Amino acid sequence: MSHRELVERCLNAYFHSDPETVLASVTDDFEWVNVALPMATIRGRTALEAKLAVPDLGLPLPLEAADHDTTLVLEDGDRLMHERVDRLTFSARTLIIPCAAAWEIRSGRIAVWRDYYDIGVVLRFFAGIGRPLDTSRWW
Repeated sequence: MSHRELVERCLNAYFHSDPETVLASVTDDFEWVNVALPMATIRGRTALEAKLAVPDLGLPLPLEAADHDTTLVLEDGDRLMHERVDRLTFSARTLIIPCAAAWEIRSGRIAVWRDYYDIGVVLRFFAGIGRPLDTSRWW
């Protein structure tokens, strides 16, 4: 499996509530750095498993659908840069998040996943539908 295929498989599993596939895609010392939310960094497969157990990706409304479209992938050995557009649907409204990510692959598994996006897009979406997010523990 190519690095790109591994990343796509992991993302598809994440967005379609398949924790077993996500966990099988990462190293034991996996790190997921949510650059927009530094306090949300996940370190280790056990921490990732706990994150995946939270309903609706931890967001305040039931998640009706989630997916992504990959727009660009650049590879350099075991490193990958990835642009995508995430789409999360709540109450028949879709949150669209342009996102860039840096991935590091080790021994055929994802060791590091760094997501870069504008957190303001997320905050404005939820405020606009009357569900402002509590950000007091995010930074």
